[in-house]
Amino acid sequence: MSAAVLFLDAEYRPLRVVPWQTAIADFFLGKVEVIEYSRDGAIKGITRDYPRPSVVRVVRHFKREKICIKFSRLNVYARDRFTCQYCGKKAYSEELNFDHVTPRAGAA
Repeated sequence: MSAAVLFLDAEYRPLRVVPWQTAIADFFLGKVEVIEYSRDGAIKGITRDYPRPSVVRVVRHFKREKICIKFSRLNVYARDRFTCQYCGKKAYSEELNFDHVTPRAGAA
């Protein structure tokens, strides 16, 4: 029984997917609230059975780390899907330059 649980932040935005063991531990610690329970299976306790969560929400607000993408040639090529912005042809990164245009020799 290795079901995954979706973690949401306080504004109901998805954060990550974790094993149900982590979600149930955070629930009993008061860190999360269960939004939806799974229909397939329950967690067997000593004295009773608990429904297994499938979606949980973090109770407290916290600052999310800002994702900072480094400006580089490879990241620009990946953003543009290795496609020339002028002619629309796909090319390997070795064939592209920073402007996505390979100048012709002897062109005036």
